[in-house]
Amino acid sequence: MKILNTTKSLFITLAPFALFTTVFNGVTLMLNDLYWMGLSMLLTAAPLLLFLGFILLFKSLARTGKHLWPVQLTSLTGFLLGLLTFNVELMPLMVFVVSSYLITLLYVYWYSNNQRTISHILYEGAHLPSFTLKNHLGNLIDSTDPDQHPMILMFTRGNWCPLCMAQIQEVAEDFKALNEIGVKVMIISSQKEQQTQKLAEKFNVPLHFLIDERQQLGRKLGILHENGLPFGFLILGHQNNQYYPTVIATDDNGIIIYSDQTTNYRVRPEPDELIKLYQ
Repeated sequence: MKILNTTKSLFITLAPFALFTTVFNGVTLMLNDLYWMGLSMLLTAAPLLLFLGFILLFKSLARTGKHLWPVQLTSLTGFLLGLLTFNVELMPLMVFVVSSYLITLLYVYWYSNNQRTISHILYEGAHLPSFTLKNHLGNLIDSTDPDQHPMILMFTRGNWCPLCMAQIQEVAEDFKALNEIGVKVMIISSQKEQQTQKLAEKFNVPLHFLIDERQQLGRKLGILHENGLPFGFLILGHQNNQYYPTVIATDDNGIIIYSDQTTNYRVRPEPDELIKLYQ
């Protein structure tokens, strides 16, 4: 599994460069009398490149559909256009089209599927396993403390993950509604303490941002994604091992009433689902 995760880490780092190369060459061809082949290259590579750029720059998209149809169908259109305009002389250019379409399919159905093993201790009806973690203010949070329940635990991949950041933003916006019904919200990641403090400063609401820098809780709960960090983020000082995106909710007695262990990092629960649990 570590080798697979490392392969995915390299894939998501290198794929944008390959897509950009295809887009650049496609635009060049469109301006130099090979319009249809250039358009084919552009349509095949640009959708995923634009999608990745959008989520990284704006960090406003918390989830997508499993199949990512707008991206996939536009890329397919470009691929089919390439087949229609193909001739032997254009074989080298067709390599760009085929490779870009394959990259899109790999992203949607291979990279996005984290192939995690579902944790069997986080099932609905089970007691939440006990833990004690420090929050961003330096206070210890004990999960066995009755005052901490009901509780929503959101395990995130860290500041680098745009979908996680958007998901936290949604929870922050719904904090008032959750607070009124007495729900404590814990945002937990395996990133370093300084990074967690920066995260807490970004969202100026009294959520608990918990620190599991040594990843002990992640291992205990069976939600640690080893070598899950995209390779390019290593140079920014992020931890190589990440959490699988996971959301757990408990009742007043610390019993798990909701467990979302998504197998696709783009598919995540809506915030309304969590609020309805306590209404």
